Amino acid sequence: MQFLKEKILFKPQQTQRIKFTLTADNSFTGLQENIDDFVAEQTGLSINESNDGEKYRYSPINSFNINVYYETGGTYQIPSTYEDAGFTTGETSTRDEVLLRSFYLMQVYDSTSSQNQTLLHTSYYNGFEFFTDNSNTLNYTATTALEFTDLHIINDFINTISGSTTLYGKLSFYNAKTGELVLFSPYSASTASPPALESDSDLYFEISFSADSFSYEIDTIYAYEITNDDYVDKINNTLNSFTNQKPTYPTGNTFLNTGKYIED
Repeated sequence: MQFLKEKILFKPQQTQRIKFTLTADNSFTGLQENIDDFVAEQTGLSINESNDGEKYRYSPINSFNINVYYETGGTYQIPSTYEDAGFTTGETSTRDEVLLRSFYLMQVYDSTSSQNQTLLHTSYYNGFEFFTDNSNTLNYTATTALEFTDLHIINDFINTISGSTTLYGKLSFYNAKTGELVLFSPYSASTASPPALESDSDLYFEISFSADSFSYEIDTIYAYEITNDDYVDKINNTLNSFTNQKPTYPTGNTFLNTGKYIED
């Protein structure tokens, strides 16, 4: 909300009408950036440097599906539910804040090699958005109108390519209930037992990227929870999670300019 100043000319013996102009800026452009620092702190995923500078927005040519499968009791649940992801029936039915504060994280890189890749884009799909389906299954349709599907790629990278190229996406889920990051391994076909991780490339799905047409294309993503304890623990050891606790309020009633209260 913005308040705009208005000059008032006072005339005695006359009725004056004073005008206050109010304007509202409802543009949502860039609102996601407000949580960038929080996500980087919570997920510890700033290992690979990202470039900053002028960016161009790229949108998917068509909507695409994301099917998420969680491991329960040694097998993958197809289709998976929020309960398979670790939430209770009560939490899902009431849309508890531990679910609403959770989010999917999509990162886009120029390579699958963790040694020399560059993080080009990060987007978030939060609980307020993804928890809208009463069927409770974790199959999502990423539409062209969804902010999550827009890729914001820096101009410096665009200048290094010509025409089309392949980028690499990685999907993960921040569980606000456990404070841990769930990692996924995507495959091109839906299977009950995806192959074991054999290389870095098994963590990524391919993105057909067209620099000239400002668009990209992704096939259906079948994302399976990674259950390799050593790998998952290594990633989650970098997380700086905290519990939300009620603050301890001061007991005094006189506030000093030092930032402290005088006790009663």
